[in-house]
Amino acid sequence: MSEAPYAPPALEQAELVVSFKHPGQVSEVSRPVTAAEREAMLPHMRRDTITERRRAAVRLRVSVDGEVALERAVPPAGLWGDGASVAIERLPLAPGTHRVEVAVGDGHDAQVWEHVSTDTVEVTRGQRRVVLFDRLSGFSWH
Repeated sequence: MSEAPYAPPALEQAELVVSFKHPGQVSEVSRPVTAAEREAMLPHMRRDTITERRRAAVRLRVSVDGEVALERAVPPAGLWGDGASVAIERLPLAPGTHRVEVAVGDGHDAQVWEHVSTDTVEVTRGQRRVVLFDRLSGFSWH
């Protein structure tokens, strides 16, 4: 353990941090086998359709005072893309009171946001507010 003094760098503005570790929904997607794919298969392995199991990317949308400040999809982790999506996003906020909405979509339909939370946050210069999302307990605002 070090006795050296440490102070984190001061923030110029306030900051909103949004974080989650969340698995997207799993679905099976079937498609017909192309002629080239069928030719490449061993004779005893040939089939008419290929069914793949896929985990959806988890989508995150953060709106501040009615304006979308961030919208992105976080792909699943893991070698085969079968793990949870993990995100830590930092957004600058001007000091004052803001209406913040955080939406998380974990399905394959990009128009559906399964988890949504809204709160009014008040921040001063250099302050950091954190929003955590967990599939068991939902949103927590700190």
